[in-house]
Amino acid sequence: FILPAVTRQGTVVVAVSTGGASPALAQWLRDSFASQIGEEHESLAHELRRRRPWAKQNLRTYEERRDYFRNLVTEALG
Repeated sequence: FILPAVTRQGTVVVAVSTGGASPALAQWLRDSFASQIGEEHESLAHELRRRRPWAKQNLRTYEERRDYFRNLVTEALG
């Protein structure tokens, strides 16, 4: 039974596992990734959630929806 190292910052969740090899490494990585998550990521997550119903209704394929959301993330975060 292996548990990932998890941290939550609003709707953004970071989980890291080393497959049981090193819980200490998983925790270090989790903390490193979590320290890079800011308010802009939380705000972006809310905005992307708000746009999901429109995308599901108007973009027919998985690829169109994927590209749409990837472009939004790239525009917002560079």
